[in-house]
Amino acid sequence: MGSNRCGSIRACTSGAPAGLAGGAGAGIAGWVALVLGLVETRVADAEAINPATEVSRDIGYWCLVGAGGLGLIVLLTSLLRAGNDRRAGLDPWVAALGAIATIAAVLGPLIPLNDANLDQNWSSPWAILGNTDLPTLFFVARFVQLGLLLVCGVFGFLLVRRYGLGLAIGGSVGVGWMILTTATEQTDAPVGPAIANPGATDLEPYIVTTVGVGLMIFFALVATAMALIDAD
Repeated sequence: MGSNRCGSIRACTSGAPAGLAGGAGAGIAGWVALVLGLVETRVADAEAINPATEVSRDIGYWCLVGAGGLGLIVLLTSLLRAGNDRRAGLDPWVAALGAIATIAAVLGPLIPLNDANLDQNWSSPWAILGNTDLPTLFFVARFVQLGLLLVCGVFGFLLVRRYGLGLAIGGSVGVGWMILTTATEQTDAPVGPAIANPGATDLEPYIVTTVGVGLMIFFALVATAMALIDAD
């Protein structure tokens, strides 16, 4: 009879640590992309002011690139544990709600505000960041972070396995921290997920983004609690 029961909670959550590591790697890669995108805006500003300016990208820049690459390697490596862990699946309704919350969190920063148009998600300039043309890498960086969040959340929740739950939690921690620090104004120029909305007058996250990330974390915690109860 005991062979059909989990020997410990750790055994029942097999695969979750791998998913958590993969999600954290994706979160780091998304954060690095965002930082590099902002750096490129400063480079574009310097070159616009003085076309003869030579900008060098030194060791700090390439260390960030390396950190982002390592994050992606961790994510891809963790997929080896995404298979069937021979445990009961997560609640499909909670998983579906978590996936919907993730989609809301991803779409939130793309909603144009005030007089902005939707195409400003991939075109420049943004008044909030100056009137110079923004580099392509700035827009790529936004979509990289949002794309990784989408993969971690939607794929993670809909996988309805403990690996997927870990992936969703790990992928949401970074953006959750960005929202928390901007909401509490921990810096003079707080930056939220994907930096800001097109047409925004400040860098605080839009309400749809905040609610989406909050619900994503909430449903992840609910799924975790249910998984621990099932393991008992």
